[in-house]
Amino acid sequence: MTNQTDKDLAFLRNDQYNFIKFQIKNVLHAYATTKDKNVLNALKSHSLNEIMSKVPEINLGQKERISKILDIEEEKQAERF
Repeated sequence: MTNQTDKDLAFLRNDQYNFIKFQIKNVLHAYATTKDKNVLNALKSHSLNEIMSKVPEINLGQKERISKILDIEEEKQAERF
């Protein structure tokens, strides 16, 4: 998440940003500890739902950006996110 500009993330409060970082760390940890695709997909879906519940006031473009958490499988992808 470090490659985003302040303007790109302006729609997030500090606590929401930190919560998203926490969820991404959970996803990365899951990839490091299991290879079961069903478990990984369930965790990513759960993480996305949790994020969306914490950031309900965002627009469609912002939702699409946050939904990219479903594509994260390794730390390099998380850094770009």
